[in-house]
Amino acid sequence: MTSINPNDSVVYHVVIDGLDPEALQMTLRQFSTRQAGARPHDLNHYVSVTCDLAQIEQCLAWAVVTISGRFQGIQVKASIGTDLSWTEFTVPPEFLGLASKYGAELKVFFASKYRTPVVDSNRDP
Repeated sequence: MTSINPNDSVVYHVVIDGLDPEALQMTLRQFSTRQAGARPHDLNHYVSVTCDLAQIEQCLAWAVVTISGRFQGIQVKASIGTDLSWTEFTVPPEFLGLASKYGAELKVFFASKYRTPVVDSNRDP
C-alpha cells in the first residue's frame, strides 16, 4: 500500500478511547484481534482492534451503534513499518471516507528500523 517500497508493511487499527467499564468488557468480547489498556496520564481505558481495510467499517459501525455514548473518542490508524529512513504511503480513499463517515480521528504512523548515527562532539571525526 506504499508507493515506494513494496516490502513496507501496513497494519490498520480502530482505537476506541475512554470506554466505561461495561463498554470495555463488551468490546473485549466482540473483537478477538485487539489490545487493551489504560492511558497512563488519565487512566482512561482503550481498546485497539487490529483489522484489515475491509473490516474497518464493521468495527466502526459496531462501536457507533452498540456502545454509542459510552466512549470518549474513536480513531482509525495506519501503522507503516519500513526498513528505510523514509517512505511514502498512499492513503486509500476508503480509509479517509470511513474516518469521515464515522467521525473518527485519522492517524498515520511510520516506524523505521533505520537509525541516524549519533554525532559525539567530544570525539574527533
